[in-house]
Amino acid sequence: VGRGWRLDEIVEDLRAHSDWCQINKPMPLLCDQALRALKRGAMYIHGRAKDLSPILICNMGVVGAMQDEGDMTAESFCNLHHFLAGYMERNMFVPGQVERWILIVDAS
Repeated sequence: VGRGWRLDEIVEDLRAHSDWCQINKPMPLLCDQALRALKRGAMYIHGRAKDLSPILICNMGVVGAMQDEGDMTAESFCNLHHFLAGYMERNMFVPGQVERWILIVDAS
């Protein structure tokens, strides 16, 4: 539906997603840029909300500064997010329950 039923584009998206899954699953490893972003606080797990949903914070000030320095790419940002989301899924979700998490974007 998202591709307007253009099957060639859908097949290409599925192949790209399959390739991505082979690289990033079952446990994504942090690339060097993503590890530096994690250490600088570009994205981090803050704890839990009142309803016990995990909270993920994305500090866009740090992300922007790292982009300006040439130390953050879209790929490393996605790598960091995928790593933290996977960590939350494996360690902070209740098995058998429909879960959600809260993403707070600090745009200061």
